[in-house]
Amino acid sequence: MIEGKNIHSVLNTESDKENPFANCALGRKPFAEALTNVIDTYSGGLVLAINSSWGSGKTTFINMWRDMLSLTKPGEIPYCAEILNAWEHEYFEDPILAVLSCLKSFLPDENENHIEAANKLIGALQGIKPAKKGLAKTIISLFTMGNGGDLVDGVDEGVKAYKDAKETHYRYKETAISDYVNEINAFNDFKEAFSAYINYIAEETGHPVIIFVDELDRCNPKYSVALLEKIKHLFSTPNLIFVLAIDKEQLCSSIRGYFGSDGIKAEEYLRRFIDIEVSLPYADNETFCNSVLRKLGISSTMRSHAVQDLCEIIGSVSETQKLSLRQIEKVCILCGMGFKTHRYDTLPFFLSIPLAVLKCFKDDIFQEIYSKQISMSALYEVISPMFARTSKTPENAYSLYKFLLLYQYYCAIDGHFLKDRTLIDGDGKIVVGDNCQSIISIINEVKKDLDKYDFSRALIAMNLYFDML
Repeated sequence: MIEGKNIHSVLNTESDKENPFANCALGRKPFAEALTNVIDTYSGGLVLAINSSWGSGKTTFINMWRDMLSLTKPGEIPYCAEILNAWEHEYFEDPILAVLSCLKSFLPDENENHIEAANKLIGALQGIKPAKKGLAKTIISLFTMGNGGDLVDGVDEGVKAYKDAKETHYRYKETAISDYVNEINAFNDFKEAFSAYINYIAEETGHPVIIFVDELDRCNPKYSVALLEKIKHLFSTPNLIFVLAIDKEQLCSSIRGYFGSDGIKAEEYLRRFIDIEVSLPYADNETFCNSVLRKLGISSTMRSHAVQDLCEIIGSVSETQKLSLRQIEKVCILCGMGFKTHRYDTLPFFLSIPLAVLKCFKDDIFQEIYSKQISMSALYEVISPMFARTSKTPENAYSLYKFLLLYQYYCAIDGHFLKDRTLIDGDGKIVVGDNCQSIISIINEVKKDLDKYDFSRALIAMNLYFDML
């Protein structure tokens, strides 16, 4: 049986501190090396976005890249690089503290120059005042004399109240302007101290400081936009590199949510904050499948040609169904649990893989199959694309019609042998697919070896193992 601790850790591989990309199943070390060369050329500061969809391994990649940058090489000081998980800091609301928390571990505490630079930064931070209350609320308070809306009685009282409110308003304006100027000065002092602190670290190490920002697209829209704004306006300084690991589509959705309009051009807004955008390299699905099966200990129990066939089929199904790496991993795990407990001849690939995909991502259709409610034509429309992309086309046709015929027999067991759940009608015509002699021949051939397969057992297995994930 596959151990539970392995089920959730295949894609999120732990980085080897001595050789961070040693366990990378996707061969992304050259990409990290190329990006390192890019950021080394930007001494003026940079915001780099790595865009990739959910489940493509962004977090694993930036962890490995961070560890690669942190390696100590002979005669060199490693980069100061840290990861900021924006989603974990969202609760504290203020992105300034989240960014500053990443700098805490940089350079040894006993370094006097480092301590001096840090103290200046802390002192400047203390000058920044909290946000003021809204002007509307202040005006309401002024004109109701702080009584929450109680009206003054009589004309004299009304005139006096108006004069007092007017004088108070002028005093408020003077105070507000003075406070605003002071706050601007405080922010400028902070930016100067922050820039000096970053430059000090860069001079000591010989490298720019790098802060990786992960999970930004998972945060609530208000926090996501606030962090982007702070990066742009407060933390933009030479020798500081921000690397944003994002799903741009999701982040743009957050931006539209923040502004409350689907009409806003979110991508253009996002470009205000990003200097360079790159995409995580495409991962070969078959190679990834092979790596997952090997780490799960499944490939060692199967013949090499069977592993190759399994990876090819899962790879092709993943393309037609547009599955992410995380989704592919889930299908591999579900199939692997079946192969660990069932012989191949009772749970073959042509049954386990389509059922695993449906169970994981189209459970409503899986349940229709389980309850014998889906028609043969509807099932054909769902299943046929999964057998369409591998190199063994004739074998795919056999596998497709094996699946369909087994469903037909499964329905017939307890009298569900209805017209829309048959492949061939009473006149000998094929109900679904191409009505040609070659397909009829395939169906007749397929019927010869259906007895050794158990469609019901396959359904039960996929249902059970999915609940164990």
